[in-house]
Amino acid sequence: MTFAIHGLAVARGIAIGRAVLVASSRVDVAHYFIEADQVEREIARVASARDAVVEEINRLLQGMPKDAPPELPALLDVHLMLLQDETMADGVKHWIADRLYNAEWALTSQLDIVARQFDEMDDVYLRERKGDLEQVVERILRHMKGLPTTVPHPTVKRSSGARQQDLLLEDIQDVPLVLVAHDLSPADML
Repeated sequence: MTFAIHGLAVARGIAIGRAVLVASSRVDVAHYFIEADQVEREIARVASARDAVVEEINRLLQGMPKDAPPELPALLDVHLMLLQDETMADGVKHWIADRLYNAEWALTSQLDIVARQFDEMDDVYLRERKGDLEQVVERILRHMKGLPTTVPHPTVKRSSGARQQDLLLEDIQDVPLVLVAHDLSPADML
């Protein structure tokens, strides 16, 4: 099967390899109210997913090649700082405890508020950090929904029955790849 894709190249020349689509779609989030006795469980779900993302980013930092550009660890450090931001954590708890939002809805509601604050900043660099915040929240949501992330846990092995299209990039070692994406951020490359 042959088809053509048109877009902007990020490097000169011709690339030949397996095409890999980098999807940038957001995780679907269900909006529903919880019962008062479920508040602690929902808060714990967010905290657990947040801890998993912190662990994931720390694994990335530990596995970073020595010759990696210094911007990569700096980007991951920014993501770690965003994960430790009390404004996000307290806001999510507020949405869950006071409004009885489910965990995913609370997380995206707080993201909307903080993202608006980033949009209003005068400093261009700080305004651009909104994208980092969105990526961090996306990682948390993926963990909460049990969806695959970009970094497999070292103990996780792929099942032999996995379909070809379900393989992660980590499953394809030493194979030339051509990444196809609508928008590609540095964090997508990690």
